[in-house]
Amino acid sequence: MRVLIVSFGIVPEPARQGVVFDNLLKALAPRYEVDALTIREAEMPYVQRYRGARMLRVPVDGSHEERVSAFQRAVRRQIEGSDYDVIHVRDAAGALPVCEMKAYHGARVVFEVQAEQNLPDGGAADGSRRSDLAPRQLACLERSDLALVRGREAAEIIQKVLPEVRVAQFPPAVDIDAFDWEPVFRRDGADPSERRIVYVGNVAEGVGLEDLIDAMPIVLESEPARLVIAGPPRGASWPRLSARARALGLESRLELCQAIDHSDVARFLAGAAVAVVPHVAGGDLGGCPSKLLEYAACRLPIVAPRAAAVRSL
Repeated sequence: MRVLIVSFGIVPEPARQGVVFDNLLKALAPRYEVDALTIREAEMPYVQRYRGARMLRVPVDGSHEERVSAFQRAVRRQIEGSDYDVIHVRDAAGALPVCEMKAYHGARVVFEVQAEQNLPDGGAADGSRRSDLAPRQLACLERSDLALVRGREAAEIIQKVLPEVRVAQFPPAVDIDAFDWEPVFRRDGADPSERRIVYVGNVAEGVGLEDLIDAMPIVLESEPARLVIAGPPRGASWPRLSARARALGLESRLELCQAIDHSDVARFLAGAAVAVVPHVAGGDLGGCPSKLLEYAACRLPIVAPRAAAVRSL
C-alpha cells in the first residue's frame, strides 16, 4: 500500500511537532511504501531517504500566504504525478488541495486536526453549529474519510457538527522504548536529598512557568526541592524567570536549561522526582501535550491541570 504524508512543516526539526512526525514515520515506513511531502529549508536536500520513507521537500518563500500557495501547488503536482492508496494530511494548508482533488486521485484521506484550539469549547459554543468550525477545517472534514483528533472533546464536537465523518482520537506518538529508563534521583553534583521537579517544553510567556516558581516556597516547607525548567526560550523568558526566582530568594532552587536534544530527554527525565505540566487559566493546552505522554512513558508522577486535554487521557 502506498501512503503519502503531507505536512506544511520542516522535518526534521527539534520542536515537538518534528518529533511527532518522526515517530509517525517510524511506525508507518516499515509497513508501507511511504512518501512524505514537507517544506525545504536552507540546505536540506530536495529528495532524501528519511526514517525509511522518501522525503520530498518543497522550497517556499515570501509571505505566509505565498508560502502556503507554493506548497499547495506542490501537493497538487505530487498527486497528479503519483498514485496513492492513502493520503494522510497533518494540517489544513496541505489538506485543502488533497480534499479538493479527491475525485481525481481516489485515495482515502486521513485529516489530522492539529489546531484544536480553533474548535469551540463548552464555554464558547454549544458545539453543534457548522459555523463553530473554522472554514478550512470544515471543508477538509467534509471530504475526509477519517479525522484524527487529539482530545475526546474535539471528537465529540466534530461528530455533532458532521455526524457522517468518521472520527478517531489519536494522541501524539511516543516511542515507549526510548523512554523506558529506570529512575535515577541523584545526578552528578546534585544534593541526593533534593527532589527535582522537572518541566520540559516551550519556555515562553503565558505557559505558566511563573506559577511554578511562585509555588516553590510552599513545596520547600515540606522538603528540599529544585525546579528544573528545560526548553527553547522565547524572547526574554530566561531573564524574566530568573528575576522572578530572585525576587522570592529562590536563585539556588531554580535551574534553567537550554533546549535538550530529544534523544536526551529520557535520560534527563530519569533524574526527576516529579514532572509538571503548568497551565494558565484561560490558556490553551492544545489537543494533548506530548510532554505529558513522555512523562508517563518514563513512569514519573505527574502534576497536571484538570484541562480537557488531560482528562481525555
